[in-house]
Amino acid sequence: MWDGYFDEIMTKIEPGNEGWQSLALYYNMNEGWYDNSPWKIPNNTEALDQLETVELSGLDDVPRKILISMIELIKNNIDRVIYIEYS
Repeated sequence: MWDGYFDEIMTKIEPGNEGWQSLALYYNMNEGWYDNSPWKIPNNTEALDQLETVELSGLDDVPRKILISMIELIKNNIDRVIYIEYS
């Protein structure tokens, strides 16, 4: 997937009361998959919860489809190791 689509999704995630958490923390700090690829998502449940907060109506068509696929992938593999690969 083009990283511009991923960027559009990630910028829709708002910080919580305690600041950035989970995937959004790594994204906004340019850490995680930016440092080491492939990079293991540390907590699939937190990542899923965070992605599910993104309003689909606020995304263009392609990022919306990608987000739906990402959510489905994590739901179907919640108890497995999931990696993000960045190149």
